[in-house]
Amino acid sequence: MAITATVAGARELLDKFDGVPSRIRIELARGIVRATLLVQSQAKTLAPVKTGRLRRSIASRTEVGDTTVSGIVGTNVEYARVVEYGFQGTESVREHLRKCVSGKEVTVRAHERHVNIPERSYLRAALDRMAPEIRAEFQAAMSRAFNQ
Repeated sequence: MAITATVAGARELLDKFDGVPSRIRIELARGIVRATLLVQSQAKTLAPVKTGRLRRSIASRTEVGDTTVSGIVGTNVEYARVVEYGFQGTESVREHLRKCVSGKEVTVRAHERHVNIPERSYLRAALDRMAPEIRAEFQAAMSRAFNQ
């Protein structure tokens, strides 16, 4: 699961930079790297923690193409989507063994159960919280590029 942000007008902005020196593209790429690290850090602080697996799995990467630079923050944990967006519905539980307090194992038959898991956004909330810092980072990147 990953969260992706789109910069409005990015294509037009990149088209305008076609003839401009490469330092602007370099600074924009650095800005994307810094922005994704900011969102990753914030997402890790906002992620609910039971075992720490979800928090440890949050990672960021930056992909630089010929005309695009993108930053991605996400996780590969299978239950991340349920935590981020919540879930309400019926799920099937397979037959399994359960150990009782007495130590005896009993078989629990397959069944369905109704689940209502509330949304606990950590990726979208991190992006929302870091939006002012991200804007400031891009402004600083452009200032560095034009002031060199």
